Amino acid sequence: MQFSMGSFGSAVLLALIAGVTASSSDAKLIRFSGEVARDHEFRRPIGHGLVFALVSDKSDPGAISGWTITIAPEAKQDHPDCNDFAWVVMPPFRSYNSRFLNTEYGTTAKEAVGRSPREFNFVLNCQDYQAEGARLDIALWPYSYSKQQQHDALAMLGTSAQGRGKMWIDKSKISQAALAINGLNLGSIDWIQFHVEIQFP
Repeated sequence: MQFSMGSFGSAVLLALIAGVTASSSDAKLIRFSGEVARDHEFRRPIGHGLVFALVSDKSDPGAISGWTITIAPEAKQDHPDCNDFAWVVMPPFRSYNSRFLNTEYGTTAKEAVGRSPREFNFVLNCQDYQAEGARLDIALWPYSYSKQQQHDALAMLGTSAQGRGKMWIDKSKISQAALAINGLNLGSIDWIQFHVEIQFP
């Protein structure tokens, strides 16, 4: 499905960055704003070798729309799965959480854009990502692990050093989705304008 700039005119520039505030690449507090349209992605380096991204959700085109908030390493990693530092420390892990700015889990487009601010956490490096991922595997699928392994994983889950973020949705445009799911039209998120604050430990 094509997105038409329509009434937004030249004001809608995909992945626009504005109002960036940071004293250096290693600043502990980063602020920026931007906007993005359906089926496009937004990426913004935030220092510390990391990138904030809104990754377009294409799991069910025409029925599901929106983005997933991710924090990823700026440089390519040796570990192929080391690409989203937020999800391993963002419960609930089996249902909708603040990372999902989309119409997953039966959430309507109106509900998704109305959830603001969205707060999220993230680990700072691939080593901690792998450690938290291993603990999370045990916590979510404990059947193959001993009671001691389960206890240790739960005790250590989420203890890695973490950054924290908030995302405010300032303006948005929604419409009917092209497809319905089980007879329900969840709507489509066509465009959002937002601002973000990232706090490093």
